[in-house]
Amino acid sequence: MKGLSYTQEYILCAIERRKRKVLVIDEYSACLLAGCLNELLDCSFVTRAKKGGFELGDSNEGCPPHLKPMQEVIESLKRPIGLLEIVLTCTSRRLSQLNSWICDSLVEAECADKSEKRRMFEEKDNIVPKAEVVRNIIEKVRTEFLNDGELTHETECLASLLFADGLISDYFSKYEAEVLKRRLKEVRGSALFSLLKDVSECDYGGC
Repeated sequence: MKGLSYTQEYILCAIERRKRKVLVIDEYSACLLAGCLNELLDCSFVTRAKKGGFELGDSNEGCPPHLKPMQEVIESLKRPIGLLEIVLTCTSRRLSQLNSWICDSLVEAECADKSEKRRMFEEKDNIVPKAEVVRNIIEKVRTEFLNDGELTHETECLASLLFADGLISDYFSKYEAEVLKRRLKEVRGSALFSLLKDVSECDYGGC
């Protein structure tokens, strides 16, 4: 689990609970896209443009390797771009490539095994998350949220993705879920929550 990003951790948890195929912008793919965009903002590979939308940043660290397909989408547009344009550019095929790329990174990190069965996307075989890794991820969320201390940015983002995909009740008791939802209200104004909302609205022409 060491070194995983919150989007990688979310994908492990989502695949563990949701063995299904996704289309363009449902809950899973909205979380996938918003999580990756937020990670690019976190590392300053992209920034918010002054007039809205996104533009390439000045990060010296470059793009995290597991986000290479997302990097290629942003670089291909070459100018400040709106979220709707990014969503329209991320066709089902591109989302499949992004999903497969991140899944491969999880296999390389020994957090999952390759699966011969096709699950979420049709283009490429998916993965089977290792149960112990998923347990550790959930325990990390449980520990931070059930304490009254300050939440780390990474755990806050992971919990936001789990919440947006409706996975909180799958992993936490009723009491724990209530605590998580209450504490998540404290970060409803965060960049990731805004992205999740905006990406979902783009699917319905509201972006």
